[in-house]
Amino acid sequence: MNRLVGLSVFCLTLIGMTGVRADDDPIREKLDQARTAYDSEIEKYRAAVTAFMDAREEAARRDPNKRLVDQIKAERQAFGEKGEVPKTLPSATKSELVTARITLESAYKTAVKEYTRTKQDEKASVVEKELADFSKVEAVVVEVPPGPFQAKSVWVSDNPTRTFTVLERKGDAFRATCLIEDKQRPA
Repeated sequence: MNRLVGLSVFCLTLIGMTGVRADDDPIREKLDQARTAYDSEIEKYRAAVTAFMDAREEAARRDPNKRLVDQIKAERQAFGEKGEVPKTLPSATKSELVTARITLESAYKTAVKEYTRTKQDEKASVVEKELADFSKVEAVVVEVPPGPFQAKSVWVSDNPTRTFTVLERKGDAFRATCLIEDKQRPA
């Protein structure tokens, strides 16, 4: 019986705290909504990167291109462990991450300004610390190339299989290799 009463009191306290927080602190509520939106965007981004790597791996296996499959496996591992994105990832996908980070950082800065404006300096300090922690822990360096054919990018197409690998790039000029294999020809 004591456990039931204790659990009931805990649940009511938790519900009461949630209600008080949302009603009494609209600034924090907006910040929490921004964080939830950011988390959602990150999940979409991770799904897009995974789908991109899956499609590349499937194409490399159809080829069959062992070297490219090994490269994709290494990229997948680096993404999973360190958050490193493949260099061949489309710029539009890379920019999704940058946009999500900028949006959340803006929400943090807005919350600090609002707390300061409403003379809630302690809350402003807490949010500033959260922003600093976010910038340190979740900082991701994403290089968005100015255009296609960046150094070390690989382009693969099917039937005939063409693998176009950019070796180096200097300004508008680049050096590349192109391997063409016709699967239609009898062996």
